[in-house]
Amino acid sequence: MNIKYLETFLTLAGNLNFTKSAEQLFISQPAISRQISTLEKEIGYPLFERTKRSVALTPHGEELIDHAKKLLEDYENLLNHMEEIGAKSSMSLSIGLMNDLYNDMISKKITRYASEHPQTQVMMEFMSTPRLFDRLHERSLDVAFTMIHPDMDMQALSYLEIGEQKLKLAVHKSHPKATATEPINLSDFKDERLVCISKESNQMAYDHVKHMVKGSHMLPKKITYSSTVTHLVAKVNCGLGITMITETPDLVMPYDIVLLEIDHPKAYAKAVVVWDDENPKISDSGLLAYFHEQSQS
Repeated sequence: MNIKYLETFLTLAGNLNFTKSAEQLFISQPAISRQISTLEKEIGYPLFERTKRSVALTPHGEELIDHAKKLLEDYENLLNHMEEIGAKSSMSLSIGLMNDLYNDMISKKITRYASEHPQTQVMMEFMSTPRLFDRLHERSLDVAFTMIHPDMDMQALSYLEIGEQKLKLAVHKSHPKATATEPINLSDFKDERLVCISKESNQMAYDHVKHMVKGSHMLPKKITYSSTVTHLVAKVNCGLGITMITETPDLVMPYDIVLLEIDHPKAYAKAVVVWDDENPKISDSGLLAYFHEQSQS
């Protein structure tokens, strides 16, 4: 039985006028006649008595009114229930990533999560770490992937560690300390030209180096800034200074650069997933449980 035909029946039963019913339903009078005739054939009895001047309900038509209303109500409830199920089984998840963090490890895990959770629509954006934190507090991001250093203020956000990267000192192979086999002390590198990532490019890395320099009494002769890790490496490769960078699997070092271990308890950075505990999507998405499992494997 066609639900639309029941709606047409109830409209005509209420108006008892084809012209008025056609205007109300935005269909033609012949269309109403065809729908009512089809409904009458399905039921097996006439629903209206028609004359040139009047339309009246038959006893079967009178009986059908309450049943038709109940069927339409049940149908509407069914649609609402299906919509609720759909809302629970589908989810959009907005993921933010720190600039330069989208390495092979992170990309593969997010891609795998998306393929294993087809009910979740995954959207990704790239931005600086401070902006990631702002967006998490604004709830315009659900979760963020970033790096944090040991002294970083998490601004009441929670995080799950998914990896750790050592902070190393990059020097040219001609540097007097380039042959060191033991972890070096940064205080031994006084009066050096230090090349750092700029605050605008990556504030987390900028703050980390600043804390390391201050805490180790390194006292550089001069500090210059570059916008990318590639530029940092290029300057060191040209003998224009030394730099501190986190060693990552996808970072390719030129042959003339040596990476030295740093003897400092905070010479590392953590790769983390960050979220706001009050965001209800976090537990529903299963993302944190997934990455916790991945980080253990």
